Amino acid sequence: MLTDPDQTMAPSAVLRHLGRRAAGLYPGFDYEEWAQSMAQTTIERPYLTSAIASIVAKT
Repeated sequence: MLTDPDQTMAPSAVLRHLGRRAAGLYPGFDYEEWAQSMAQTTIERPYLTSAIASIVAKT
């Protein structure tokens, strides 16, 4: 998704997926490791990194 030529839609789709995944993992054992891994994966995309931080802060 992150390589989608439509760079407006790609981050939106990824963010929607991350939100659903976070909801499915929280408050389980794997949540924190997953959140850290996703933050590192999206570090070059500030919008997604910020959005992940917001998801983590809400949990």
